[in-house]
Amino acid sequence: FRRVLFRSDLYGTRFSMGAEGDVYLTGRVALEHLTAEEIDRIIGVIYEITDRWFQAAVRIAYARRA
Repeated sequence: FRRVLFRSDLYGTRFSMGAEGDVYLTGRVALEHLTAEEIDRIIGVIYEITDRWFQAAVRIAYARRA
């Protein structure tokens, strides 16, 4: 998971790890830049990242438990 935690090319989003090892993807935007278009853009980025990384993350997570 280190690979996704240190990604820096994720516009308005970031990965983080919870206390129990869960990985979270969150969107962030400064209040002064909060517009419908900006929210739409960040949701699009989150969708794209989830689509790209989810299956690989599931394979890694379940491979560790086997």
